[in-house]
Amino acid sequence: MRVLKFFIGIPLGFLLMAGLWFALFQLQLGAPSASSQWVDDVVQKKMQIAQRIQPNADGQRILFLGGSNVLFGIDAKRIGEAMAVPSINLGLSAVLRVDEIFAVAKKNLKPHDTLILALEYSYYHFNDNFSSIEIDYILAHDVDYFHALPMDKQALMMVEISAIRLFGGLAAKAFSPEKSLGTYKIKTINAYGDETSNARSTMPQAYIRHMLEMKALSHRLDEKDKFWSLYKDFLQWCAAHQVRVLVSFPSYLYFPEYEQAEQRRFFDGIAAWHRKRHIPLLGNAYDFMYQYEDMYDTRYHLNDEGRRKRSDKIIELLKRQAVMMSTSPTR
Repeated sequence: MRVLKFFIGIPLGFLLMAGLWFALFQLQLGAPSASSQWVDDVVQKKMQIAQRIQPNADGQRILFLGGSNVLFGIDAKRIGEAMAVPSINLGLSAVLRVDEIFAVAKKNLKPHDTLILALEYSYYHFNDNFSSIEIDYILAHDVDYFHALPMDKQALMMVEISAIRLFGGLAAKAFSPEKSLGTYKIKTINAYGDETSNARSTMPQAYIRHMLEMKALSHRLDEKDKFWSLYKDFLQWCAAHQVRVLVSFPSYLYFPEYEQAEQRRFFDGIAAWHRKRHIPLLGNAYDFMYQYEDMYDTRYHLNDEGRRKRSDKIIELLKRQAVMMSTSPTR
């Protein structure tokens, strides 16, 4: 009898623990997380900026979309003044999954806007796996995204959340959450959405050492990756809503290895994919690769001098192609 109770107790205990874990998981949903608070602050501020900056008399605006390569590497104020078109830096953070970035864009785009896409290369490899930082952000700040996931993905996230993150979320529900953690501050983003804290003249030595230690990454292009179906859907949405789309490339730390044939197939393949679909390009990947002296603290983040170079290159390309009047909506 005791043996029978023992064997019955094992699965019952497991079910009780699983039920408790599920209940605690549901309870902590939406609790603010200090580690991802800055990311949400950026999203909220960019949406406010996009709502405030209205089209000019011709109904035109330029919006730049991507992760933090856009946030740190685009001077929307400078570009807007040069093009005489209100311009918005809608650069967010690569902590957001690519479909979350597209969702933010959809909430802020208007008919006749020009959207310049400059997505990080990591997004071109996007799949359905969740990183711990993505889980942290979604559970704290994008609960609607969580509820929209298929049940198997929700279950996977429940299993993959760490006990520290789970109980941290419960604590945040019960007590006032900590302030945003990390280096970046929301107050340094200007009225156009540009990050302004990345001055080369005040770069900490630790950033310089970090950049010098970086190595080239290997890239591949595979249209079977989840990214491409999400991307095609977004481009179709833009066409249906009369949003002009131009595709550029992220700012990126240059390495000689990127000139090798295998790597060129990746970078040139992105351009070829868009040309095949008659989507206008602003430059090529190598136009936006930079040396160490132009970088700030990651392989995608420019300092202020690098940002000026990149913004001036975009102005040159926009003027050369006269895209604001001649580009038709994406098909």
